[in-house]
Amino acid sequence: MSRIQREIRVGIVGANAKSSWAKVSHVPAINGLPGLKLAAVATRKEQSAREAAEAFGADRWFSDPFAMIRDEQIDVVTIAVKVPAHRELVLAALDAGKAVYCEAPLGRNVAETEELASAVGSHHTVVGLQGRHNPAARRAAELVSSGRIGRPLNARIVSPTFGFGPEMPLAHDIFNKSSSGANLLTINGGHTLDLVEAVLGPIIEVDARTEIRWPIVKLTSNVAFKAPEKAVVTGGFMGAAINVGEIYAQLVRDLHADTYSTPGFEHALHNARLMEAVRRAAKCGQQQKIRSEDVEHSRALPKRFSNPPLLKAVSFLTRNG
Repeated sequence: MSRIQREIRVGIVGANAKSSWAKVSHVPAINGLPGLKLAAVATRKEQSAREAAEAFGADRWFSDPFAMIRDEQIDVVTIAVKVPAHRELVLAALDAGKAVYCEAPLGRNVAETEELASAVGSHHTVVGLQGRHNPAARRAAELVSSGRIGRPLNARIVSPTFGFGPEMPLAHDIFNKSSSGANLLTINGGHTLDLVEAVLGPIIEVDARTEIRWPIVKLTSNVAFKAPEKAVVTGGFMGAAINVGEIYAQLVRDLHADTYSTPGFEHALHNARLMEAVRRAAKCGQQQKIRSEDVEHSRALPKRFSNPPLLKAVSFLTRNG
């Protein structure tokens, strides 16, 4: 393939220069990795697209994401927008024959995720469950699997979040709408339990209790605060970009070798089904068994270690429902 002979060109949908997940993760990851080039950015407005291209050093900008997706000079389409927009963009990118990196959750529900996973064909896909790619997480998984710390009998994982409470910015109202597919369970829960499986092995049962702490949430407009002092170290692989960079590095290896070791849309479907099992357990008050094929999927994911243990059960408690 010709793209293997040169840098792999990435186009990001949703790369806003003022405030975006792409700004703090994808852009520094791509710009910091050899073999990758940030070729284009796309937003829905011409001005923000221009600003993003200038700020991030992209060659070109698009105010029509679908035009960027169809562009023959783009090899990988990264979709870093809100969940309800994923389906249309993902299907367009797959139809254009591109490799696709989509943030998690992939779809608004299990059915939509199944649809997207079934459309993959032979294309390379990546789901943004980046925690499992962190070097520290991989080392922890290796230690657990090796037996050097004994056989884990119990684990307690706490996943705090600052994004939910009695007041939320107006822009975050999407998290209050179940139809959006973006909420405390699918995002925080999905990322947390994926990391749990990466370190401790496949989950075969879940038990869940949920509690709505804030039945009414006050939406507030943006409030300006004095900017904090700049970090001592800036640029490069910092914070979220570390994990996202690990995903891109694996994707580059896959594209060059024509392998499929990077967790893609099938893994996104596994994660969606796991979250659905948590939801069922919370609703009926009974433990839910994970489908055997989903357990086998988790067990079969490419790892730098072998024979991870099985988690007999996971108790899942969320305070915001």
